[in-house]
Amino acid sequence: MLRGLIFAFGLLSTGLAVIFADQDLATWFDQGQYEEMRLKARAITNIALGEYWLGVGLIVFLLARFVFKKKNLERWGLYLFCGIFGSGILLHIIKRVVGRERPHLTPNHDQMIFAPFNGDWHFQSFPSGHAQVLFASAVSLSILWPKYRWAIYLVAASLAFTRVMILQHFLSDVIGGAMLGYFGALWVHSLLAQKVPRPEPL
Repeated sequence: MLRGLIFAFGLLSTGLAVIFADQDLATWFDQGQYEEMRLKARAITNIALGEYWLGVGLIVFLLARFVFKKKNLERWGLYLFCGIFGSGILLHIIKRVVGRERPHLTPNHDQMIFAPFNGDWHFQSFPSGHAQVLFASAVSLSILWPKYRWAIYLVAASLAFTRVMILQHFLSDVIGGAMLGYFGALWVHSLLAQKVPRPEPL
């Protein structure tokens, strides 16, 4: 029930952002007086690079399996890696099919410019890969620390919003990426659970 409400809210928020917020937010953050804020946002935005979190998952898996012999952490590393990787495959397919132009590439931050099947990832804006990685990671982190899941998702949302601040994505890109990371990771985890038991909370 809760996940259904989250899905419906995410779809509605994405659509409303396209209509009412995308262009205005991009234009607002593009003003000269916010350059210092954009620089600060740019300094932290790449915390969400997929290769970093995939690397964390792989390293935790290998160390827990071969060095520390910690079965629960081994499973968690596998869940983290597969959740990000699986939802990431879906993301790149959608990005290529949709082909939405990034806000910093348009002269007036027009949110309705599309070139489907454009092969240039520098052009492809929807959905946000950084948001996908953050929310797929948040799903896995919430397995270990369920008491702090709302704080984990709040941090993920805050970091994802830096993509809007630095004009790499529209707000709807970030919401779409967050939804894909969240639901994609849950789906991958449900498939993985048929073969590998879910990690236990710490």
